Amino acid sequence: MKIDIDKLTEAESIDLNNRIVARLRFLNQMRAHAQMLEFKIGDRVWFQPKGHRGVVGMLARYNRKTVTVVTDDGQRWNVSPTLLRRASLREVLDRFGVGSAQRTALALRLDRVYRVAQATGQLVRFVVFGSFVTSKAEPQDVDVFLVMADAFDASGLTGDARLLFDHGAAQAHFGASVFWVRRGAAWPDEQAAVEFWQVKRGGSRRGIVEIVSEGS
Repeated sequence: MKIDIDKLTEAESIDLNNRIVARLRFLNQMRAHAQMLEFKIGDRVWFQPKGHRGVVGMLARYNRKTVTVVTDDGQRWNVSPTLLRRASLREVLDRFGVGSAQRTALALRLDRVYRVAQATGQLVRFVVFGSFVTSKAEPQDVDVFLVMADAFDASGLTGDARLLFDHGAAQAHFGASVFWVRRGAAWPDEQAAVEFWQVKRGGSRRGIVEIVSEGS
């Protein structure tokens, strides 16, 4: 129904304005809620606060219009879910590959592992966990979990790719602890297999970072 606002009285105009503002507020809240649901509690996320470098942290809480993200050094940020995204390789390297010679070396290892895995053309998900994606000053190694396409066949690989999908060889050749599974073999399902790496031996949760391609 079209409304000729030129024919509205002042009272009718005020009422219409209030209804429009309320409707826009509702639509904004619905959009924020939908964007919140793209992330789960415990997800590792990246955002860029105004005037600050990029921040990586763990999503800790849903609020009415924002989510709470906790960084490794304990800072808490209430952030609009529209600003969140999963981290790209470059963002992870820029955040965690600095501060010490050890971290720089591990960042180079992670970069190499990611590129070899991606070059197979069968990489579905790439998850980093362990001390590298924490505030620990001197992490010892890089821990990676890969979800591969169902058609992936490690027996046909050669060179670096063949070594990457052999756990012992990957540790020796890449200096990384690599675990992998085909998508259809993930138990009880793909998401649960990824979330398994968030749980420490004692039952507490740790942060993981899922790296997405730059175009995602």
